[in-house]
Amino acid sequence: MDYLQRQKAPISEIFVDEAYSHPTADSEDYCALYNKKNRKCSVHPVKPETCVAGPITFDINLKTQKVEWFLKKASICVFAQKLYEDKERFSTHLRAAQVELMRLISKLDAQSLMAIVRIPEPETFKVAENDLPQEIKDKLGIA
Repeated sequence: MDYLQRQKAPISEIFVDEAYSHPTADSEDYCALYNKKNRKCSVHPVKPETCVAGPITFDINLKTQKVEWFLKKASICVFAQKLYEDKERFSTHLRAAQVELMRLISKLDAQSLMAIVRIPEPETFKVAENDLPQEIKDKLGIA
């Protein structure tokens, strides 16, 4: 918040105060702090994937060799529930999140990727899965 105040950002227009304060989303369900032109977050410039993915997260199932996509439950993300209720918007958002998260997965070294995969996220549910790209299988040393 301090950063935004120093930048003279209209905080009252950016944040919604419900059960907790969180950024508003635009008509395409992108975070109000995400710049779609330069693909950067104005607050966390090193984590633009997170801004686009929003309530979407992933896991890599080494047994099935799939990337599994999960949505955060409404109990921890009000935005997730609203997004999921609108199937067309959810589908569009999921595709964008998958592209950005696959970009992240491709950039990470095997050790960093496995560290992320080991983080439990019990307040999510599976919404999709895709075959793991060969270059990721090679990176992780799986057949």
